[in-house]
Amino acid sequence: MNEQNLVIDLFVNHRTKNPLNALLLFTDGEDNNPCDYSQLMRRLPENTNCHTFGYGSDHSSALLVRIAELGNGGTFHLYLNASAFATAMAGLLTCIAKQIRVEMEFYNGNQVIESLSHYQHEPEQLPSARVIVKLNDLSIEEKRNLLFRYQRNKIFQHGVKQSINHNRIILLVMYQSLISNQIVYSSLSTKLCQVNQAVDIQRNRVQTAAVLKQAMSETDYDRSVKLLKTQARSIQRSASTQDQLCQQLIRA
Repeated sequence: MNEQNLVIDLFVNHRTKNPLNALLLFTDGEDNNPCDYSQLMRRLPENTNCHTFGYGSDHSSALLVRIAELGNGGTFHLYLNASAFATAMAGLLTCIAKQIRVEMEFYNGNQVIESLSHYQHEPEQLPSARVIVKLNDLSIEEKRNLLFRYQRNKIFQHGVKQSINHNRIILLVMYQSLISNQIVYSSLSTKLCQVNQAVDIQRNRVQTAAVLKQAMSETDYDRSVKLLKTQARSIQRSASTQDQLCQQLIRA
């Protein structure tokens, strides 16, 4: 990755009037000189994005994704045919939104307890009732998902523990539109904050896989059983509990 090191040196040392702020990393998947990519990418200036492109089936997609993440929120593309590359380049170079800011604010004691996305957020330490995520430029062919787990507050009413049914969540998205060159504000009402069934199913699947791995590494049998039973109860309380896959996970 000597070439990438040379390019980063260029970003660090250049003194041009129109500063460069993007690195496009193309690779054929054959790294002849492996190195510590985490240490290498730390040298990249904060205002510079690194986008990774892999052509062919010989790539380590996880490595390219990680390099893009370390590249100040760059994007990752993997192609098996040449025509797809041209389409992706056109989309990447067609920026439609800049300075994207997403704010989530929870009320009635509800709060975000975990981030399941790789994007940086404020505050860094969770839980928090208010979370802010700043994203890099968005191209016309690009879509990004922010995934968080939040804790739903419960209260006692007439001696019975109940979920608050008037949970309030305010979502605010702010960005600079390059079409109108105006700052755009977009808010989402609580009524539109519906559970995404597909996301919830995948969340149950990923969490179950992690618990199974942890249970298999446990030397205490009772502890392993407890972990599995706790995960089964978690799936039973989820929005997608009636899904066929989730039912199989519970029985597993």
